[in-house]
Order: sequence, then structure tokens, then C-alpha cells
Amino acid sequence: MLKETVLLRVECPECRQKLMDKAEDASGKVQPKCSRCRNVWEVDLGTNEFKLISKKTYTETKRSLKSYLKGRIDH
Repeated sequence: MLKETVLLRVECPECRQKLMDKAEDASGKVQPKCSRCRNVWEVDLGTNEFKLISKKTYTETKRSLKSYLKGRIDH
């Protein structure tokens, strides 16, 4: 007989976007990146503790978008 797995939703602590689903008995550390706010978090799956690894500010996002668009227009 197959064991039924219970999945739990893990959300970004800053913007509440879904980062991933995890099994109830999962353990270890992972580093998902939020698709909305672009922050990278270290998540301890056993204790549900979050640690911010990398944060992208609005000006960095705006600057990288401008350079991307400039490169696209030049070609």
C-alpha cells in the first residue's frame, strides 16, 4: 500500500508568494528564490526558520532592466 504524503506550503516571509511545497517530514536546508520580490532565502525545512541570503533592491532591479533594454535596442 502506498503512503500518502502531506504537502505543506512554504511562503516568502516578505511578500507571501509561494516559494515551494514541502513534505511534512522534510528536513535539511534549501535556498529558494522568490519569483515576486527576488529575495533568496535559506529555509531550514526541519524547523521552518528563514534566513535572508540575498536581497535585490528596487533600484538594482530598475538599473538592470534599463541595461537589458538598452542592449536590446542597440542590436
